[in-house]
Amino acid sequence: MAVKFFDEQWYLARNPDVAEAISDGSMTAEEHFEQFGNDEGRSPSPLFDAEYYLEHNPDVRPAVDFGLITAYEHFAQHGHVEGRVASPYFNPSNYLDENPDVAEIVDSGGMSAYEHYQDYGMDEGRAPLASFDANHYLLANPDVAEAVEAGHISAATHFLTHGVSENRPLSPVISLAAYLALNADVAAAVEAGETTALGHLLAHGLEEGRNLGNGISAVQFGNDPVYQEALAAGDTDAVLARMSEVAPFLPAFSAPEDFELPADWPIPQDFVPPEGVLLRVPEGWVPEEPVMLPEYFEQPFAAEVSPEGVLSFGPEVSGEIRVINLDGQAAFTQGGFIAAQTLPMDGSGAVHLTAEQELAGLYSDIGALTVTGEGAVLAEGTAEADTIDASEWNVANLTIDAGEGDDIITVADTQTAVGGEGADTFVISATAGVASVITISDYDIEQGDIIDLSQVEGFDIFAMEVRGAEHDGTEWQSGEGYAGDSVGIWFSDDDANVEVTGARYDTMKFALPEIPGLEGYDTMQLNISDGGVLRAGDEAGEILRGGDGGQFLIGGEEADILSGGGGRDFFVLSNEASSRLATMDHIVDLDIGEDALVGHTAIHAGAFVDGGSLINLDEATISNALNAQNFAANAGAYFTVGEGEDTRSFVVLNDGNAGFNAQADTIVEITGASGDLSALSVIGVPDIDAPGLEMFNEMMAA
Repeated sequence: MAVKFFDEQWYLARNPDVAEAISDGSMTAEEHFEQFGNDEGRSPSPLFDAEYYLEHNPDVRPAVDFGLITAYEHFAQHGHVEGRVASPYFNPSNYLDENPDVAEIVDSGGMSAYEHYQDYGMDEGRAPLASFDANHYLLANPDVAEAVEAGHISAATHFLTHGVSENRPLSPVISLAAYLALNADVAAAVEAGETTALGHLLAHGLEEGRNLGNGISAVQFGNDPVYQEALAAGDTDAVLARMSEVAPFLPAFSAPEDFELPADWPIPQDFVPPEGVLLRVPEGWVPEEPVMLPEYFEQPFAAEVSPEGVLSFGPEVSGEIRVINLDGQAAFTQGGFIAAQTLPMDGSGAVHLTAEQELAGLYSDIGALTVTGEGAVLAEGTAEADTIDASEWNVANLTIDAGEGDDIITVADTQTAVGGEGADTFVISATAGVASVITISDYDIEQGDIIDLSQVEGFDIFAMEVRGAEHDGTEWQSGEGYAGDSVGIWFSDDDANVEVTGARYDTMKFALPEIPGLEGYDTMQLNISDGGVLRAGDEAGEILRGGDGGQFLIGGEEADILSGGGGRDFFVLSNEASSRLATMDHIVDLDIGEDALVGHTAIHAGAFVDGGSLINLDEATISNALNAQNFAANAGAYFTVGEGEDTRSFVVLNDGNAGFNAQADTIVEITGASGDLSALSVIGVPDIDAPGLEMFNEMMAA
């Protein structure tokens, strides 16, 4: 007979009389099993135990009792293929559950679970039992870990061929040494070679309700239906697996030295503890994913709901609390644990925070709640392009961090918006003349950020003012003594509305509502820092606006409006594509004698050609008027159109060719100029690229 499942080392270790009998070489261990051991019911390998097989397969016993077949023969011919339980050391159903690749082979009829484990699984280190923890086995047995590291053996192979007999720990919970230390009669039987610690525990100890010696006993599982069902079925592996799952949370459990409960340890479900006992999370343990502990646990994080329906957290709770969407309900987590109390996410759910508590979560979850109290609230965006409108949210102390993506964030009074990476649009919901504190943080025009003022009620671009300022939580700090790098935006003379942190020395871009008289100007760029540069884009006309310091204002290809503000400003007109008759820029507050025009060629005061007053603003009329005055190459000229209150003033800078050319010469309209146009002068710069600006700066420094 070919012995399908035979392990010589196992057979001799379990049968010292056989080892002695064959020591003279008269036969091999396998031959002994064939001739004697099979009929005597001896175990040929850790995968088969005759008595265990018959106990768990009572339909086989009659044939064995009548001598028609041995237990092993039935197993070898039929039982292993049928997936019958044959040993306390191998659980075929769990093996297939945990190894779907093997289950696929078995389902196709390629081999049985037993054959796969014997031929492959054991050497691959696959667990034979649900209750076997290979990681802890190696941690508790450094000699085995060294052998495994060297590739000599797997943890599972060592456990089955040596560990079972050597009483090594099966898992952090199943300490066979502790079992023997507390059960002297079992220790004596093991010493006499009558059994092993694991063998006794599986065959008798569990049924007898013995204490495992580490604070765990069957008594603690007396009310647990999962444990009792497995025990009644004789499924010792399931019994130990349940015990191992629950034990780390039992208050009486004494963990092995240096044992740390893994983050992915499952929370036992449907456990019924002894009366008056609650399971307890080990100190410092954080689960891999947030979990709501069952009611038979002490709750490390809990909330309570008032009769009015307001959810709050106890005074012992501080730091960040996260809100998550749990099956359509707002649930709250901290330290990896979810409070049992939840709220609806339809706007009716209310949360109250103390100053020591912070609430954070996805913006869609935060916006579905009402939040009161002194605690901070953080609404987080996704990595995609988010559209977040918080203007109607009833959430106190709110900060929105949109994160990555080109986001659109609408904010109102007391709210803060943080853009993050991407081209973000900050939509301001406010009313001119009504005090508010809206904060924009992480603004970056170079990434394409823009502040949208289209939702500001009563917006007046001419009343809008931007100053170096910040709000300290109580009042605005600004004025000559202000040294910070943030700016405040006033939509009227009365009260500030918006703070942009860190933007005092940067250019800001605004989206504008439709303004009568300024139709077509949808955006405005603004810079209040001394030496700041404002450069219009080329796709549409823009308004460029400086502050009290001196700025450089550079128009783009379309018709732009340039407003320097206070200080000495430089209106750069040397870009040969920036301002033509068809796309004319408009300078609205030129201070002649203080501000400066910058062109491709220097023109001294008094050298401008006076073109007089023209009837029409067209190429022919302008050309006739200027050519009549010998409009030379690289010269400058000024003229007016209209009469009385309708008079408009214009400045022309000629290119390198004499005479006016509407397609080549620079022409700008001047409104609100202080001083006489005849006193105009031009600072010459070859072009406005980086080298030209560097030359200009050097010239100004000299």
